[in-house]
Amino acid sequence: MEEVLNEQVVLDGKRVLVTLDSAAGVLQWRGERDGQLILQNDLIGFCSSESGICLYTFRMTKSSSYCGKGLPGRKRKDMVVEFSNDGARRLWCDSLQRILDKAGRPKRLLVLVNPFGGRKTGRKVFSASVEPLLKAAGITYTVKETQFQRHALDLAKESDLSQLDGIVCVSGDGVLVEVLNGLLERSDWERAIKMPIGIIPAGTGNGLAKSVLDHVGEPCDAASATFLVIRGQTQPLDVATAKQSNVKFHSILMLTWGLVADVDIESERLRWMGALRLDVYTLIRISNLRKYNGQLYYIPAPGYEGTGTPLNEEFARTTLMTSGEANSDSSLQKHGDPGSLQKNFSEWREMEGPFILIWLNNVPFVSESVNAAPNAKFADGYLDLIILKDCPRWALLNLLLKVQTGGHIKSKYVDYLKVKTFRLDPVGRHASDVQGGYTDLDGEILARDKGSFGDGSNYPMSYGPPIEVTVEPGLATIFCPP
Repeated sequence: MEEVLNEQVVLDGKRVLVTLDSAAGVLQWRGERDGQLILQNDLIGFCSSESGICLYTFRMTKSSSYCGKGLPGRKRKDMVVEFSNDGARRLWCDSLQRILDKAGRPKRLLVLVNPFGGRKTGRKVFSASVEPLLKAAGITYTVKETQFQRHALDLAKESDLSQLDGIVCVSGDGVLVEVLNGLLERSDWERAIKMPIGIIPAGTGNGLAKSVLDHVGEPCDAASATFLVIRGQTQPLDVATAKQSNVKFHSILMLTWGLVADVDIESERLRWMGALRLDVYTLIRISNLRKYNGQLYYIPAPGYEGTGTPLNEEFARTTLMTSGEANSDSSLQKHGDPGSLQKNFSEWREMEGPFILIWLNNVPFVSESVNAAPNAKFADGYLDLIILKDCPRWALLNLLLKVQTGGHIKSKYVDYLKVKTFRLDPVGRHASDVQGGYTDLDGEILARDKGSFGDGSNYPMSYGPPIEVTVEPGLATIFCPP
């Protein structure tokens, strides 16, 4: 089969010489107009008719009025190629299809739409931005709406994955986290967790969607996110596991304690304000700043050993071995024997409060406008830890204004490091009073003290006993070009 095809055609009414290089995946044309398509990056799909081929393109513009902001973004354009004979048309159709098939694009997707998240725009986002692109790409899809909390988890557990090439969440981060936990609760979890997951921003925060799209230089919008799924390229994603006793949850975004958790949880009473609620409640909380006693224990990544103090070996032996998992290589694998724990005691560091905030991140963005951990990588095997112990209110406000760009990590008040294991003890070694806080995992309360906002019931973990977090490098798979 020829790797390069050349043909005189009419392209959108203009006569041109068009060249298709199958090996490079590039289509070029010269004549009354010149141009090219990099098929994997610019082509959604195509359809054939008696008169020719219609190419559905989705190309990045150098300067377009994206969302009315004058920002670069992708623009869909359908281009009609008319051939002089039917044999040429069929030959080009076959060659185009082989190129797209070779790229490993998905053919069958389960699409989960959350109609209740954010400003309840999930259905609209799907019908306006997602569905037209999936149809143009020729992808077969099944749509299911989530009806209640943990519904996406149940669907991920029960779905026949052999009939799917991916699961796509039209939602905020919460539904995707449920899918992740559902896959890991299956009896065949080792195979199931490799199922590619896509995220289309339709929630309040959209942290993972922003992280993925920013990684490839794309705007954070539903159409661009859908096109990443269509292109089919994937990469691994670290998965964190938070555990207390026999209760554990898997995470892809963040764990917070202190100021960030207070704002995230307590601002729910202002949810009618939309995303603005977070800014308003941040000001409220800074004006009435809380500090939390407690203790942190962690194993820093190489190059980050300068923070904290080395953990006393005798205390480490009694404390960490009591936990049973704090130093295991993975909460998803069999735990090492006591000897393997002791070998790593020298790596542990500790830090004592009071703290203003603790922020443990797996990806750079926690929302579209908060670049909490600018040095975070999708699959480096580490979590990015932000520690704020003391800071004047004026400096704290200035610091938080810089989180959009990630400039906050340069503050002298901030400790920013990578860790491979983490343990939060909100009571601390000296059994200090618990001060009405929350432990927040990916936007959901894990534990809440009796002095905090809410009724304190139905939370999966207790506030007071330590919570341990480990990371499994590259366990999950997401739709995102490397």
